[in-house]
Amino acid sequence: MEKGIKDYKQLYKKFFKEYTEQDKPIYLSKIGEMIFLNSRSLTISHKHLFFFDKELGDLLLRNPEEQLYFAEEALKEIIIEKDEEFLEKAKKIFVRVKDIYLDEYRQKIRNIRANYIGCLIEIRGVVTKSSAIRHKLISGKFLCDSCGSIFGTDLASIKKIDAIRCINCGSKVSKILEKNFIDVQRIIVQEPLEEVPAGQIPRTIEVYLEGDIVDLAYPGNHVTVTGILKEKRVSSQDELTFSSYIHAINLEVKEKGFEEEELTQEDIEAIEKLKSSYRNIGDAIVDSIAPSIHGLKHIKKALALQLFGGVSKLMPDGVRIRGDIHICLVGDPGTAKTQLLRYMVQLAPKGIYTTGKGVSAAGLTAAVVRDKSSGEFYLEAGALVLADQGLAAIDEVDKMRNEDRVAMHEAMEQQTVSIAKAGIVATLNARCAILAAANPSLGRFERNKTIAENIDLPITLLSRFDLIFPIIDIPSKESDAKLASHILAIHTNSEEPFKNIIPPELLRKYVIYARKTIHPKLSQDAQKEIFDFYLKMREISTEGPVAITPRQLEALVRLTEAHARMNLRNEATSEDAREAINLMKYMMDTTMIDYATRKVDVDILMSGLPKSQRDKFVKIRDILKELNYEKEAVDVQEVLQRAEREGIASEEARKIIEKMKNEGDIFEPKKGFIKKTPS
Repeated sequence: MEKGIKDYKQLYKKFFKEYTEQDKPIYLSKIGEMIFLNSRSLTISHKHLFFFDKELGDLLLRNPEEQLYFAEEALKEIIIEKDEEFLEKAKKIFVRVKDIYLDEYRQKIRNIRANYIGCLIEIRGVVTKSSAIRHKLISGKFLCDSCGSIFGTDLASIKKIDAIRCINCGSKVSKILEKNFIDVQRIIVQEPLEEVPAGQIPRTIEVYLEGDIVDLAYPGNHVTVTGILKEKRVSSQDELTFSSYIHAINLEVKEKGFEEEELTQEDIEAIEKLKSSYRNIGDAIVDSIAPSIHGLKHIKKALALQLFGGVSKLMPDGVRIRGDIHICLVGDPGTAKTQLLRYMVQLAPKGIYTTGKGVSAAGLTAAVVRDKSSGEFYLEAGALVLADQGLAAIDEVDKMRNEDRVAMHEAMEQQTVSIAKAGIVATLNARCAILAAANPSLGRFERNKTIAENIDLPITLLSRFDLIFPIIDIPSKESDAKLASHILAIHTNSEEPFKNIIPPELLRKYVIYARKTIHPKLSQDAQKEIFDFYLKMREISTEGPVAITPRQLEALVRLTEAHARMNLRNEATSEDAREAINLMKYMMDTTMIDYATRKVDVDILMSGLPKSQRDKFVKIRDILKELNYEKEAVDVQEVLQRAEREGIASEEARKIIEKMKNEGDIFEPKKGFIKKTPS
């Protein structure tokens, strides 16, 4: 055995010294950098080791603990040759392994089986939970009371202090003179969503981290883990049944989103051919969004732009301006809102679907949970964090509780999720586009009411969407005939509805390619188009209600950039700006019209009330103040009479009073009288 140790150690030493790329010994250089940077790890490629010595590469996979011990001993000898003092300060050094060469040992989480226990394997996935960092005692100096000897020992294989014995007399040690610790942490890794078979629950595995790879990955991060598959008892009562976990040797965090998906040369050639085969690729993409759903051209165009997104920007002062486009669909039952959401999730390279009925604030953003077996607290990612750099679809957002919806505010604007609980304080990324769907509060969309009156959503949330579209089922002989023909064609297996559409898998790759390679900037012409439209709408506002705010201006920039990206242009043209403006106008005409004045009023989204109603609201409040409603109960009839003298009809005044009661501003101490609610 001693000969084996020496032989393997020398082989690793030879590998570190002699493996070259372009005639340069890369690992000797890395060891020099390791010492200079005061690092504790040397990362090697298993692929390099396998090509250098096939037998050694194979042994590292089948018997990793023994082989890593030899590798670390070899590394120590090389470090001693270069800087012995560094090794004394380091206490513990690691040889980390990446790029497993053999496919058999690169496993999907759901395919891990008992025959891999004790082997070195590589998995990919997304971190869903992370524990707090703990500190593990790895070595120390001990005093034996029995014989008085002082000795040092490695505690790698020892679980309890009571198990430490004196190396001279075998007695239990009673005093620790010197302690050496390393950081440890546990994370839960879930298999990537694209690897989950239809109708099945994603599988997870626990990963144990130690040393300088702790605190590298947060919930929502995509990671590649190389480690030793180990077993642990499921319960103390059952000594024969075990679950598995991975003792990580290496951890790589991948910024996986739209941009990080791999495309082959064949994919790129197919994308370029697709672009050249259509006179207007934008129209073809719009037609390919949920082709089984009839009509909704403007909405499908908005959804197409959401897939491509604008360009996020980091300002010199550290402020990040989002490029993701948030869209809300509000519609009558049976208008295919859910189908649109599900189609977008399938089309997006990274998409998560959830429903407001069963989701909580913690399930949407993040939560701190306690592990039942270990008692440790874990930080657990919610849907918006898991959808980082992707698309989050939230159906029936109106069914969420108010306190849960508030959690979306930060995620929508700052695109982060902050949490502080049980000693865990963290800010997680939630850089995703949000596509939400809501049902009208009265069952069907009332066209004579504002969007805010139609849906049970707070204005603070509604105003954060770039685009809001009502989908209204209006009986019409012509449109009904087209819809019926479309549905019948689908049910009779006709190819007509799917004629000339782009296959979903190719469209998905087109989106990846565009987001990965195209980063449009606004041309002077595009800036002028947006500038002129904004000033024109603001000019209209001087004579009446405010028609547009800087929030819509930013949305226009995102839409313009997205349209340019969809057409694979690195410069956004005036045509891109006009298309964005047309979409914004369509939204204004359908969601921001004050039906009393027939004018566009952005306050419908910003405050929930158009200017015409808000002015009347202010007059009623002034009347109540004049009648000293803060201290005395006021007769409703007197309020109505004064309101009529101010030009407000009794019916309208009653509605405003009822709204104030519903919002908790006033209450009814006795029938026919109102008073200000005490603060």
